[in-house]
Amino acid sequence: MPTTAPRIALTFGDFSGIGPELAVRLLAESSNLEKARISALVSRAEFDRACDAAGVRVPVADEPRTGAVHL
Repeated sequence: MPTTAPRIALTFGDFSGIGPELAVRLLAESSNLEKARISALVSRAEFDRACDAAGVRVPVADEPRTGAVHL
């Protein structure tokens, strides 16, 4: 019987701090995205801003699934 990946909600913390940049750097590691269905509790604009600041790209999905982040 297949197991379902755990579902995780991720907050980005204070946008004037380093939290958003650290969060997207962790999410940019594809191995991390395969371990759980991750929903980031952040607007798309803030998410994109954090990705730009960190210099990374993170796949985004319309619904929670492994391999991408749900916003």
